[in-house]
Amino acid sequence: MSIKFYMTTVSTNRDIYIKQNRIKLILDGKKIPYEEIDLSKNQEVREEMRALAGIPDLLPPQIFNGNTYCGVRVIAVRTRVLRVKK
Repeated sequence: MSIKFYMTTVSTNRDIYIKQNRIKLILDGKKIPYEEIDLSKNQEVREEMRALAGIPDLLPPQIFNGNTYCGVRVIAVRTRVLRVKK
C-alpha cells in the first residue's frame, strides 16, 4: 500500500493551507513516502476521494493508506497508522 495525500494548490481557505503544510512537514520529517494528489487539477479525483471515504462533501487535505481512509486528525495522534505495508 502507499500513502495518498489529497490536497489542493488552489484555496482561499487559510485553514486548509495550514493543515496541508503541517501534514507535509510531518510526512517529510518522518520520511514517510507519499503520493501528493492535487484536487484543483481534476474534479474526477475529488469525487474519487469522496467515494473512497464515503463522505460526499469531504474537503482536502485528506490521507489514505492505499484505499483505506485515514482522515487528517490521525496524523497528529499516531503517525504509525501511515506506515506503508509491503
